[in-house]
Amino acid sequence: MKVRLDSLYAFLYSTFVFFVSLYVFDYFVLGDQFYYSRYYADLSYYNNISDAFKMYQRALSTSEPGYFLVTYIFSNYLMIEKAYLISFINSILAYLASYFVFRERINLIFVFLFLVLNFYIMVIYFSAERLKFAAALFLLSLYFEKGRMRILLMCFSVLFHSQAIVFIFFYFVISHDISDFFKFRNYKELFFRVFLLGLVFVVGFSIFSHVQRKFIGYSLINMNYLEMIKPAFFCLIILLFTNLDKVKWVILSFPIIILSYFSGGERLVFILYFCFVYLSFRESKQVSVVNWALALYFSYKGVDFIFNIFTYGDGFKFVDVV
Repeated sequence: MKVRLDSLYAFLYSTFVFFVSLYVFDYFVLGDQFYYSRYYADLSYYNNISDAFKMYQRALSTSEPGYFLVTYIFSNYLMIEKAYLISFINSILAYLASYFVFRERINLIFVFLFLVLNFYIMVIYFSAERLKFAAALFLLSLYFEKGRMRILLMCFSVLFHSQAIVFIFFYFVISHDISDFFKFRNYKELFFRVFLLGLVFVVGFSIFSHVQRKFIGYSLINMNYLEMIKPAFFCLIILLFTNLDKVKWVILSFPIIILSYFSGGERLVFILYFCFVYLSFRESKQVSVVNWALALYFSYKGVDFIFNIFTYGDGFKFVDVV
């Protein structure tokens, strides 16, 4: 059986990520990981799933059911250590992401900077725990041909992190699949569209109060026009120094700039960055000057993030957890 090189490289990279994750998690003990680890350890004391979910809401100040259900099953029934579970999810995410990268035959030095040293990649692997589950489901959906499974997996990704809504919005803007949703050839397809709209409504309703609380909470902390500078500057750089579709890029950037006023630019600008990398290589396999500059900058930040983990126990240098 012939093995595609991009699949082999993706498998080797995902294996590398799995073992590196296991090693790093021994040192990442503060910041967000302090609360996630304590929550996971406390799950074993809750046999009643309803009580466990209430504890989950208190411990992590969140209500997305996807992450809770997975961790509840792995902690209470499979009795798998958290480090192994998260390292396994990291390896799946690594395989899915790197497969797309290796398939495009991009410059290997850039691939190394992007997959191994990139700051945002490091944050998703080692800090943004719920987001990594949502990102893995979203990337998995892209493996399926346009159709039911792709849409279903995208909807389920929102159950792990509400920020997946932004992923889905970007996907529809880039692919124009939103128009295909309203086209159907028979009543079977019409029934599926109605079912899917019902599913979206149920998912949206189930997380609405959570999203509302998060939005208000972030607004009280971050509501500042200065938070809009970073995504706005990033958007401007791309408009001025690249050949990307200007109209499409503005459509993608504008909601991020507005939302950053309420929730903070750092939480959202990474989506613009990944979107830019994807769009730029969809147009040309050559690494642009802007891509090189951003890759080097985020590699520097990525190395600093890992250094902080080994030095301070948290990539963001936040030491006081009490």
